[in-house]
Amino acid sequence: MMSAAQGGAQGTRDGHKLVKSGVRVLEIFEFFERLQRPARSIEVGLALNMPKSSANELLKTLVETGYVTFNFEDKTYFPSFRLIKFGFWLSTAYFGTDQIKNLMDELSRMTGENIAVSVQNGNLLQYVAIQRGPGYLPEFYREGTKAAIVGSAAGGALLTTKSDAEVVRIARLAAASGNAAVSGKVDEFVERIREFRRKGYAVTYGGVDPEIASMAMVLPRTTSNVPMMIGVGGKSLFDYRDREAELADMMLSAIRKYTAT
Repeated sequence: MMSAAQGGAQGTRDGHKLVKSGVRVLEIFEFFERLQRPARSIEVGLALNMPKSSANELLKTLVETGYVTFNFEDKTYFPSFRLIKFGFWLSTAYFGTDQIKNLMDELSRMTGENIAVSVQNGNLLQYVAIQRGPGYLPEFYREGTKAAIVGSAAGGALLTTKSDAEVVRIARLAAASGNAAVSGKVDEFVERIREFRRKGYAVTYGGVDPEIASMAMVLPRTTSNVPMMIGVGGKSLFDYRDREAELADMMLSAIRKYTAT
């Protein structure tokens, strides 16, 4: 029989049944609300009096579904931006605002294209918020979808925050898995990331999809310390190929407007 700690039900004073794993998930989010910083699995388990295995299983499940992010470098967890989506309408009802949503709206108005917010989740990139424009966007791009870091503009922007040694490590892993964006030319790939770093943005033309051009930038770090990227993608961005700086300036201006503290 499944125990309560493993996800079974337990009774309450008024006779209702509580699914223990569901309650534990809410307790995890409440724990992060109090802590307001990333934490390791063992810290979560100790704070909530959970067995180590249970804490690991729940946190990994939340990572897989996109509600929690995992920082591969320091092995910490933190609630994902995806959670905020559930509060968009509620924040408006309580006179609040959401700067990332406002930023996505403005970039959408400025470019008429698709907008995506992504984060690093372990060794992968995960799309946590997507605002579809009227133009073409492959079905692959869905909220919660995970993708290889190497090959996309968002992944390129993320890699600008890494050391050259870490970029080499990730590029070699991608090459070993057959990722066409590297094709064994690790040195050339590293130099491309260095160029993105100098420019302050990453751009691809037909990278993940031959019909899509994309530009992405890293958003300022927050207390989550999770790298977050925002990108614009669509067919019309091919028109900016000879004037990338113009689009980059538009994006940077909007980012500064909505992320200023």
